[in-house]
Amino acid sequence: MTILKQGEGRMKRLNRVWLSIGLLGLLAAATNAESVPGAPMSTGRVEDRRLVCMIDDNLQKTPGLEYAYQGKTYYLCCAGCLKRFASDPERFSHTMDPVSGQPVDKAQALIYSYDGHAYFFANEAHLGAFAKEPAQFLQQAQPSSGDEAPVQHRH
Repeated sequence: MTILKQGEGRMKRLNRVWLSIGLLGLLAAATNAESVPGAPMSTGRVEDRRLVCMIDDNLQKTPGLEYAYQGKTYYLCCAGCLKRFASDPERFSHTMDPVSGQPVDKAQALIYSYDGHAYFFANEAHLGAFAKEPAQFLQQAQPSSGDEAPVQHRH
């Protein structure tokens, strides 16, 4: 009877150890979820412009297709966006800085993501102002009736 109780005690301790290891693994995975390579940030500065489709200005999980135009590289999420960009690169290579309203080149501008959408900035001061109050600048930046909305598609 004593041997049986000792065996049960060891089994309970062993189960607790495995449960603790499993919980630590889950905690570590949750803590590092934002730093998984290839996973786009939903909000924050974008350092790797390859993860931005420069047609629909959304973040993507993997580096996009490259398109060279006037000595600069632009990134697109799919062959459809690449074809569209190539049809009018002057139009698609630029956008407006949401803080100043001035045109910026997507291949050179600073990029900040807000809720998975990429915004392009002429300088650090504009990016910093936007990062503090994105909603303020997004309300001000209402597109005119002639502006085409970005294509929204999932891959």
